[in-house]
Amino acid sequence: VAYRLFGANAAVCGASVSNLPEALWLTRRDFPEPLRRVAEDSGYGDLPRVVALLGNAQAGGETTIQAGDVIVAVMGHRLPSSRRADRQLTERLAAFEPPASDALMLSVQRAQRQIEVPLSVRRGCRFDLKLARADAINAYADGSGISVTRGMMRFIVNDDELAFVIAHEMAHNLIHSLPKRLLAGLSERFAVVGGAVYRAATLGRLAPLAPRTYAQVLEVQADHLALRYLRAADYDAVVVVDFWRRLGALHPRSVAPGYVHSHPTSPERLARLEQQLLTFEQAVPR
Repeated sequence: VAYRLFGANAAVCGASVSNLPEALWLTRRDFPEPLRRVAEDSGYGDLPRVVALLGNAQAGGETTIQAGDVIVAVMGHRLPSSRRADRQLTERLAAFEPPASDALMLSVQRAQRQIEVPLSVRRGCRFDLKLARADAINAYADGSGISVTRGMMRFIVNDDELAFVIAHEMAHNLIHSLPKRLLAGLSERFAVVGGAVYRAATLGRLAPLAPRTYAQVLEVQADHLALRYLRAADYDAVVVVDFWRRLGALHPRSVAPGYVHSHPTSPERLARLEQQLLTFEQAVPR
């Protein structure tokens, strides 16, 4: 879900872009300590092992990358059998230039044989995505990463809802430096934030607001940008309304007037998002 979302919105991520491989891999060190022995018994070691194919990648045969492949070399450079293997693979991926070629050549170990396979690469937003070990229904951004809790993963019902949650936090990452810019005095007539254009005068009027109110304004903007990001990645934005309706029913306090947290209340979000969905096709042409 994140791969599709990040790839489709690379143009709005500015400097926060990187090469996205069409495969996901793990080493034994990617597992928490209590599960590491289980991972080792399942075949995970220091060398990266492919666990899933992403985007348009398909396990089509002998010469394509497949789940279960162990990556032993990149572009002819052999990876060390140590904790440095994953870091070196990441560095090679970052240095790769897709305009010159859209595939990174890998040597993989498969069924006691070593074979050469291409790994397709595309440009996309660069945000670390993590599963937070918490049962609360929550997701949050820290400027460079996005965390989604186990509680949220249990709450969402499909990929479209998960895409909205990630897109919303992605928007927070893209506008996370905005308060500093406003406090420093934004003099430009227009400002571009996360792919949307705002009048500097409008943004300037937000700076003196109380922190809670200011945070609510940023939440509104994050919702709006998330709809744009969903649309760019061909996810169904209509599910957002049901997402907030269910969350409001599960947590009645979130719909009470005078909600004390930074997020706008669910009824406010529902009304605003429903209006945005009605006008989105005309307001944001493809």
